[in-house]
Amino acid sequence: MYNIVFRADGSSETGMGHIMRCLATAQMLQNDFTIAFAIFDVDASVKNIISSYNYRILELAGKKDEKFVDRFDAAVIDGYWFDNNYIKELKKSGTKIIQIDDLAGSEFFADIVINHAIGSDYSSSKFFDCKHLLTGSEYALLRPEFFKAAETKRIATQLESVTISMGGADPHNFSLSLLQALKDILAVVKINVLVGNACSHKKSLEEFIVKNPEMLIHIQESLNAEEMVKLFQTSSLFICPASTVAYEALAVRVPTACFLTAENQQSLYKGLVNTKSVKGLGGLPASSEKELQVKLSNVFLEYAELVKISEQQHVIDGLSGKRIGEAILSLWN
Repeated sequence: MYNIVFRADGSSETGMGHIMRCLATAQMLQNDFTIAFAIFDVDASVKNIISSYNYRILELAGKKDEKFVDRFDAAVIDGYWFDNNYIKELKKSGTKIIQIDDLAGSEFFADIVINHAIGSDYSSSKFFDCKHLLTGSEYALLRPEFFKAAETKRIATQLESVTISMGGADPHNFSLSLLQALKDILAVVKINVLVGNACSHKKSLEEFIVKNPEMLIHIQESLNAEEMVKLFQTSSLFICPASTVAYEALAVRVPTACFLTAENQQSLYKGLVNTKSVKGLGGLPASSEKELQVKLSNVFLEYAELVKISEQQHVIDGLSGKRIGEAILSLWN
């Protein structure tokens, strides 16, 4: 069995996306590889999340430490600060490098590049000794519980509950912006707000809830994958960024509306909207409260169409782990 290490960081300030993608990938590979995580200067909450999966943790002395790879057959790298010079240094040890990417840059030196965004465009990129470019939703980096849920047919419901998730850390407190916009346009509809341990804005959300008891808002904190699946299965509508959590919702086939909240979401947002898998709501950071109210009101008016879309789409097939595992194992053949 080969030893594989995941190199990613996360916090309440920078977000948890890289860590969560690596955890999902690790779960897909753990039957064929021995798993470890290499981290630098992360929150205690991040360590607790990784430890909950019983993966070994290596705490590094520096962000660009490359010596840790000497003990491993392969390393999965996920983070914008890991440039090509760093990846080339890692490869000097003979360790196979798998790079999780979502920016489609100009040059790549990893043995495998994975970008699970639909419609990722690498036509102008150059690859050096890269054996596999794995792109699209067939390589979706999801936890096993969501792939299992994709096999189950979901029964459509009326618009009775809305679930919001703007990331486990939600560093910009977009959740509060959406609640403020929803205040005057929703009545007697349950609202769930998903937050993680790394979220630093929970107090402001709680204060809003106290001031607006008529909105029936419930904070759902630090749910595991099984709990998230159950929440999605009972949600009428899901509102989220164009990130991995959108794929998680689509696996469960809950009607989904997506905002664009960061530059690195461009490819996935465009792909999801072009394939009509979700309702695209445009950029969130630049939207005023009035603009948000208009966008969200339109989602509710078009809810019946969103239900049809969720019933018909087949974005997630549950075979990502098999495809990615076979590609990695081929590096030694």
